Amino acid sequence: MESLTYVTALLFLVGLSSIGVSGIPYYYMTNYCGQNFSMSYYGTETGRLRLTTLSSYQPMSCILTIVAPSIYDRIMFYFENVDIKSTMYCSDDSLQLFDGPNILSPRLSGLSYKICGYSKPGGVYTTTGKTLTLQFTSRSGSFLDSGFDAVFTAYHLVRYFGGFHKDMPVG
Repeated sequence: MESLTYVTALLFLVGLSSIGVSGIPYYYMTNYCGQNFSMSYYGTETGRLRLTTLSSYQPMSCILTIVAPSIYDRIMFYFENVDIKSTMYCSDDSLQLFDGPNILSPRLSGLSYKICGYSKPGGVYTTTGKTLTLQFTSRSGSFLDSGFDAVFTAYHLVRYFGGFHKDMPVG
């Protein structure tokens, strides 16, 4: 099942790279701190998420939960850019992703660590349910770093004859 998810996600990315991601609406994590971002409410199935509208970030603790529309089963997520101040063990500034409705949920598969620095994690990450929670923490802020830029999209499971399932992106 995981290999089917990976292949489907790869096909999704190839599709996005061929049309570009410029037509996807931007959302800013700092505008939704402490909230559930209901994709249904904002009328979107896909979006780009950036940390802030500014070119740098202030000290903060921000938690955001993205909720897929009711007709979809999961959320797919990948990074376009990571620009988070790098310290040993990401102890000052970091981003963490959780597979569920809060920070007590398990970390998103493949991202079981804090993200910081300037190298984006490669690949596409998928939730096992309708919610993805992000936690960004900065103890000191950064006037040189912008945070991150990522793409998220809702998708659903499709049942094939014989009972097989395959993950399919929407769009």
